[in-house]
Amino acid sequence: MKNIQIVVAMFLSIFSLGQVSIGKDKVNGSATILDFNETNNTRGIILSAVNNVSNALATVSANNNGTFLLDKSDNKIKMYENNVWV
Repeated sequence: MKNIQIVVAMFLSIFSLGQVSIGKDKVNGSATILDFNETNNTRGIILSAVNNVSNALATVSANNNGTFLLDKSDNKIKMYENNVWV
């Protein structure tokens, strides 16, 4: 019975999506993670701002990959990937 449940769970996970649309029914594009309703809207995402990204993370690890921050020292958005801010 347990094996059947595992197989069913694996089969259903194939059809799961991690895309979100705001103000519309369907996400445009297969690589889109977050999609807003119109091109002229004023909605967006607020990123955390730090004075310097070099000491922004409490622990440095691969678990932090994909972290986005606004670096106030040079007014740029940076992403943490493979132990480097890019």
